[in-house]
Amino acid sequence: DRLKVAMLDTDQYPILTQDFFDIEMLPTCVLFVRGEAAAKVVGYHVKNEILWEIEPYLKRRPSQLGPPTTSLTSEY
Repeated sequence: DRLKVAMLDTDQYPILTQDFFDIEMLPTCVLFVRGEAAAKVVGYHVKNEILWEIEPYLKRRPSQLGPPTTSLTSEY
């Protein structure tokens, strides 16, 4: 498998999301590689923008994926 997706309930675990994962705004997507945060995408983004951020960390990069239409900055 290239990717496993999990969701954390920020209402149920506010201390964990704010202090441990440093999540201040929703939606937030954090990519973990070998248990360490490697990239973070904050706010709403279209599918290709999110893929552009996470694809370098996955096993292979699809050739049809182009650059995002807006600039994204990784927090990590």
